[in-house]
Amino acid sequence: MKKVFHILLIIVAVAMVSCGHKAVKTGNGAYHLTCTVDQGLQGDSASLYIVEDGYHRLIPMGMRTGEPGTPLSWNGHIDGARVAFIKWENNPRPFYLVLEPGNIDITIHGNSWSIKGGHYNGEYLRFLNTRRSIINDKEKLFADYLKHGADSTLTMDMEQE
Repeated sequence: MKKVFHILLIIVAVAMVSCGHKAVKTGNGAYHLTCTVDQGLQGDSASLYIVEDGYHRLIPMGMRTGEPGTPLSWNGHIDGARVAFIKWENNPRPFYLVLEPGNIDITIHGNSWSIKGGHYNGEYLRFLNTRRSIINDKEKLFADYLKHGADSTLTMDMEQE
């Protein structure tokens, strides 16, 4: 199930980026990515990778190391928005984002995270929040269904509703 989610997430992110990455081109294409992780969560070194649109191959953009809890930074040039992810050395789960020209600041806490900067990252966050809301509603509906079934108060009308 997790693999399906990761594949779906990559497909949606690639689709979002490829639908309009020409509109994002601004200035000289320089980006500055800063990622701050709470001390003790991910470790002290991470690598940035870009997923190439056409062939879906990974382009390594470098590894950064630092003391746990201090920001890691990447600078470079990019011709438009691209799907990217940060991979920490001691954690198999990557952190996906949309890398685009401009400043992007990522903050990761114990149970929350945020991305500031870039139009497509805002769209990506809205998508993830909507997805989470749908999953929560689905889980609540199923719990209500089980409750009504266990209480023997489940009538044909309630089940159809």
